Amino acid sequence: MMAAGAVIYRDQCSACHGIEGKGVAHLFPSVRESAMVRSSDPTTVIRILLRGARSASTQAAPTAPGMPPYGRQLDDRQIAAVLNYERNSWGVASPAVEVKDVTRVRSETASRAD
Repeated sequence: MMAAGAVIYRDQCSACHGIEGKGVAHLFPSVRESAMVRSSDPTTVIRILLRGARSASTQAAPTAPGMPPYGRQLDDRQIAAVLNYERNSWGVASPAVEVKDVTRVRSETASRAD
């Protein structure tokens, strides 16, 4: 699963978050140092990968940077793989994200209009 996650991360995530997961200051957050990515409860980060996210627009950043949703592009196994790669790379180990966790969150958020 880590090998598959590494490939998905490189192909889908590294353009914004960087190969080393450090992100880009004031634009794309670090996944390497993210408490949300490494949380013992992965529900929020699963939801973000499935549904995407957008930060609030401000006068200094009126375009409100966002992350695209990957729920239509990646299946539950692929989402779990990339999250496990992010959660267990760069010198830190976090509990595994199970495919069933992704399936549960996908089901819970399927009827949302966002």
